Amino acid sequence: MEATGLNDTLSWLGPFLVCPENETVDMFEVNFSFPNGICGFDSKGKKRIRHVEWEIQYRVYGSGSGWVSHQGEYALKNVNGLGFTERITLSSPGLVEVRCRRRNEQGSNNARDSMYWQALRGRLLTRPSSYPGVSLMAVTVETGGKLAAQSDRRVNVVATRAYETGTARTISGALMHVGTRWGWRWTSTPSLRWNPRTGRHGGEISTLLPATVSQRWKCCRR
Repeated sequence: MEATGLNDTLSWLGPFLVCPENETVDMFEVNFSFPNGICGFDSKGKKRIRHVEWEIQYRVYGSGSGWVSHQGEYALKNVNGLGFTERITLSSPGLVEVRCRRRNEQGSNNARDSMYWQALRGRLLTRPSSYPGVSLMAVTVETGGKLAAQSDRRVNVVATRAYETGTARTISGALMHVGTRWGWRWTSTPSLRWNPRTGRHGGEISTLLPATVSQRWKCCRR
């Protein structure tokens, strides 16, 4: 996430859940970004140390308990883009929500210290096996030591759909998958071939199917 509201002194940004509601984490990380660096300037335009104060709070979601606070600061005179990661380990695993704020004024005395909350991520205790209504896939990314090229942030996937029934990469498997989601009930039949001219098979009116389909299944709508 990226939001400039973090620079509004004393204003909280969030809270946001670290993970989906059916998961728990034992650690989470917050990334802060400073695209223009952290640097102050004196009356003569010379660099000087600039302090940026921040605060991270978290609590167990829905518990109504008080917030646990972590505070810190960065003190630098660097005009290059900077980023920092704050890692917080929980005393016990849970579903937590997190909010952040800046504790001192941004840009005073012409300082360069615009601050962004760039990312929030948590470490799951177990790898999720499924999410309702969501198809999952595993991706392994191998890259170099630098993320300089746009291509390093893109992933190309050639996936093979595994249907609940039927054979992968077949029209029959796709048809049964879609039909089942529409509420159709499937029963086996000795033989069934689509007639593209009449749109009929065995005296019954068929649902519109491609002319190349030849199946041994019959569907009955509820």
